[in-house]
Amino acid sequence: MRKRGPDRAASWWWQYKARPVAGLSQSVSELGGILGSSSWQDDDDDVVEKRKFHSPPRVRTSMRSSLVLLLVAAFVLAEGTSRVKRQEEKKEESFESEICKDKDAGEWFRLVAGEGDNCRDVIQCTSSGLQAIRCPAGLYFDIDKQTCDWKESVNNCKLKNKERKAKPLLYTEEPLCQDGYLACGDGSCIERGLFCNGEKDCTDGSDENICDMDNDPNRAPPCDPAVCTLPDCFCSEDGTTIPGDLPFKDVPQMVTITFDDAINNNNIGLYKEIFNGKRKNPNGCDIKATFFVSHKYTNYSAVQEMHRKGHEIAVHSISHNDDERFWSDATVDDWAKEMAGMRIIAEKYANLTDNSVVGVRAPYLRVGGNNQFTMMEEQAFLYDSTITAALNNPPLWPYTMYFRMPHRCHGNLQHCPTRSHAVWEMVMNELDRREDPQNDEYLPGCAMVDSCSNILTGDQFYNFLNHNFDRHYEQNRAPLGLYFHAAWLKNNPEFLDAFLYWIDEILQSRNDVYFVTMTQVIQWIQNPRTVTESKNFEPWREKCTVDGIPACWVPHTCKLTSKEVPGETINLQTCVRCPNNYPWINDPTGTQVRAQDDEGGDGLDANAEELCQDRPGDEYFRLSVEGDCRDVVRCDKATEIGVTRLATVRCPTGLAFDIERQTCDWKTNVKNCDQLETDWPLTWTNRPATGRAKSPTVTSSRDWKETCDEKGLPYCSLPNACPLTTRELPGETLRLFTCMECPNNYPWLLDPTGDGFSARK
Repeated sequence: MRKRGPDRAASWWWQYKARPVAGLSQSVSELGGILGSSSWQDDDDDVVEKRKFHSPPRVRTSMRSSLVLLLVAAFVLAEGTSRVKRQEEKKEESFESEICKDKDAGEWFRLVAGEGDNCRDVIQCTSSGLQAIRCPAGLYFDIDKQTCDWKESVNNCKLKNKERKAKPLLYTEEPLCQDGYLACGDGSCIERGLFCNGEKDCTDGSDENICDMDNDPNRAPPCDPAVCTLPDCFCSEDGTTIPGDLPFKDVPQMVTITFDDAINNNNIGLYKEIFNGKRKNPNGCDIKATFFVSHKYTNYSAVQEMHRKGHEIAVHSISHNDDERFWSDATVDDWAKEMAGMRIIAEKYANLTDNSVVGVRAPYLRVGGNNQFTMMEEQAFLYDSTITAALNNPPLWPYTMYFRMPHRCHGNLQHCPTRSHAVWEMVMNELDRREDPQNDEYLPGCAMVDSCSNILTGDQFYNFLNHNFDRHYEQNRAPLGLYFHAAWLKNNPEFLDAFLYWIDEILQSRNDVYFVTMTQVIQWIQNPRTVTESKNFEPWREKCTVDGIPACWVPHTCKLTSKEVPGETINLQTCVRCPNNYPWINDPTGTQVRAQDDEGGDGLDANAEELCQDRPGDEYFRLSVEGDCRDVVRCDKATEIGVTRLATVRCPTGLAFDIERQTCDWKTNVKNCDQLETDWPLTWTNRPATGRAKSPTVTSSRDWKETCDEKGLPYCSLPNACPLTTRELPGETLRLFTCMECPNNYPWLLDPTGDGFSARK
């Protein structure tokens, strides 16, 4: 029997085995095993017989040599291929690292600039490599907007990527600034608090270029449950904790239905069909919804009726500006004009007098960062419902913004707030769009129901509703938000039928599900109640079931124009008197100069004759530069009794009177509050008053008979009956009968005009 000795193939194999080639190791090992079993085995006859190797020894030796040569050739080829692959991988890694250098997370950019297909193709750096997309035919990719748009709207095909912004020097080996200061991109130092405040304080603007949740030097701290306690604060580390630490089976499942945009004749019928007074929550009250109302084309008599029925009215902006970037980059003043202005319009023309307009949702769900939430604090809004949370199991509960958001800022180039804000966030949990999550492949979530594009039939929609309801109901019972645009249901009757069937089925089969408003959700979170206790939860019983007639059967249809919306005549439907102009961003009351022209009182002033001499009757001027810049007067020359009156005018809260423009405007826009009148010197303001005017001389009794037999209709045949409250008379609702528009509050000692918007605090 011949001993096995070392041979060249075996020696080479063991050297190579120390560094196997990826993907070939297993096959090479198997081949080596086969070779070993045939070439190194003892030459016993019975072994040869067992393996049935009947070839002569010389032939077997030839076969072994051929196999060895084949193996060597395979290894050499594999080694060469591996070396080429490694070189290619290194080149690819080097290429990726080079082009991804300084790119922001989620940023799309071009490899080749130019028109045609080059303007359709963009790539993005991700953790798994480069991702490429191509815009559909007819569209180009807008580098600035970071989205596909119509060809004629894209003017940056020659740009490969967005403009690079200077970054501050926050992390350096040696500190560049003293305590309390941070370095701009150019090395200059500014106060820490100036970073990410919405204004560029560094000369290079770098203080506003690192304002995300991870880098803002002034970002809110992480949630601290020991400090953040109900009813004023609520947070949790991951956002899924149930308020009050109740067991989930003891928590009523809240469902919030919301609709965005104008309320008008196109959708009033739909809302009446859904909220018909027959669908009741387990406490016997009508189901409720929240309407985020935008201004243009809204019928305010319908808004007034929805509010009377107990639904919540919130704001969705005046202009609904089509440029999504506007909302991301808007200043605090921009947000105030759009949202606080929308509240003024709704309160005035829908006659909402109970300070209940407290919610905000931005158009296109574009979050406005710290500027939006700063405005909400200043204007005393209670909650926002714009921020979206990615599809999560279990879903998230609403939270306050005192502490850091418990989830990532979700969405393409969204601008989420980073600082602490005294505002609730009614977070929009994404819905799972899969019809059958057990079998369907994974799909990204969707926030608005009508953006779940895979829903094609009523049956699919019904299954979609059930699946998402179960996700909430069987886990932590976070409020289930169903967010709609009315047109989606109106234009798809099959979807509407499925939706109504699902609501009826839920209400009939479960006694722990409530369809409530956004504010009612917050009221429950502030005072958590079990399912049993919720039936008598007082905030859920307000306007439980509302009957009676609307505020007006036939509203005024006001055909109006505005200098801010040139070339358009727009209908404004309202139960109150028509304004002079169509309300818009810089004139939310629609009254321009004649805002709240209150001619009550005798209006006599000792200086009236002197002040009104040679002055046009329609000119407004101030009597004093003291106060809040809201009060002006005009001359009312009542020649029939020989007296000149001073009629007083007060701009609404939040506005001031611009003497030069002769109109009410936002306070921040008025720069002449120290000016008494147009083009007059200010020296006369120090002239002392000479006392009250004497009564006019009556020359003949005929003057008293001129109106002795006055006939005709009264000023108004049906005055407004205004149910009003005031914080000065807590617990009382008083009626004020007047031919003028209803004020916001019942007039009392500290608020005689009843327009105290500031009392909203």
